[in-house]
Amino acid sequence: MLLKFKPYVRVLLNQEELKVIISRPLKDGDLGDIFELTPMGLDIIILLKDAISKEDIIKKLGIRSQSELEEMNEILDLLIRENYIGFENEYINNEDKDIESIYERVIPIWGEIESENNNRYQIQRSIMSKKVGLIGCGTLGMGIISKLITNGVSNFILVDDDTVSRTNLTRQPAFLLKDIGKPKVEVAKQYIFDRTENPQVTIYNKKVKNLLDLTIFNDVDILVVASDEYGVDELVQKYGNEKKITLSFSGDYTGSTGKIFPIVIPGKTHNYTCAHNYLYSVIGKDKKGFKDINNKFTISSITSIADFIVSISSFEILKYLTGAMQPYLINKILFFNFANYTIDEINIDSEDCNCLNMSELEC
Repeated sequence: MLLKFKPYVRVLLNQEELKVIISRPLKDGDLGDIFELTPMGLDIIILLKDAISKEDIIKKLGIRSQSELEEMNEILDLLIRENYIGFENEYINNEDKDIESIYERVIPIWGEIESENNNRYQIQRSIMSKKVGLIGCGTLGMGIISKLITNGVSNFILVDDDTVSRTNLTRQPAFLLKDIGKPKVEVAKQYIFDRTENPQVTIYNKKVKNLLDLTIFNDVDILVVASDEYGVDELVQKYGNEKKITLSFSGDYTGSTGKIFPIVIPGKTHNYTCAHNYLYSVIGKDKKGFKDINNKFTISSITSIADFIVSISSFEILKYLTGAMQPYLINKILFFNFANYTIDEINIDSEDCNCLNMSELEC
């Protein structure tokens, strides 16, 4: 195996001052960490710009003493531990070359979570093998689809009973004038086929009314809820508990405020009902006992706010689908206000809920 700086790692070297700045995108973007270099450290940094084995490093540096060998291993161990360098196969196979020809800008990010036994190409293939169920092909649903397919997901089960209307074009750029009047699931399927190689898409133009309707999702890797239909969230939560299926409740928004809910893993995280109730208890807006008397109220929908939710929700879904990266929003909710661009991270307090300790995970 060969050692080399991972392709997403930025390395800025100052040879005169014996300093190097190394940065990783998932950790610190372009800021990076500054390291003071020993003469050997400088030589190793230069050698690592090309793939090289430990044995060749030893030869090129003329290492002979035990102390020099220990210094070399200490430097390499630090760089490996911090995911700055990784193990490279001497020859990339044809399958990996083909994957890289499509996902060359996506694959490097998985280098930060790869290991010697699970490299970035395997992680990308894992994502491409996953099946995603989605309820609701509107503003948030189509947004999540668009993000997932650009990262390699091509197997979907889609459910929605609505058709594309003129107002949908003001909220979802994936819908076109020619789509008005068509079922959203059909438009979503065509969108995936137009953007993805070898897609597998099953669609249902229907409402989800009961648990039996949800059995079509029995073999998905994750079920995403992006529907505003009353009662769907709770129904899906019950189904997820029974079938032990991981769920993503994408979030919602009104006006300038919104929230993004965590990935729900049965038996391991708080469920949606718990998260929802806890959020409103924290922000002091419990609506129990209140009745809406303005039947002409219209929910606002601004694409900029929807895109914000979609970007975070879809990346959390991708993290889960890698099988090697834990989503950040585990037992956490993001509550945001676009009026002043503030974001509050709300941690669900386990002491206020016992859903994790109940067999059916119901709060």
